[in-house]
Amino acid sequence: MVNIFKSISIEDKEAIEFYLLKYSSFCLSAFTFSSLVSWATVYQYQWSILNDTLEWIEKQRGKH
Repeated sequence: MVNIFKSISIEDKEAIEFYLLKYSSFCLSAFTFSSLVSWATVYQYQWSILNDTLEWIEKQRGKH
């Protein structure tokens, strides 16, 4: 199975929020879609779904 990460964008809201709400028993502002998408350009967040789990990574700043 190939695990492909992609950059977070507004178009991903429905899919990402589904998993944030599905597995969250409490709300942390850092783990909301609006926070993730707002900081995505700064931290270069990327996301993927693997084994029915939302995963995201932060690319190291200054490295490509």
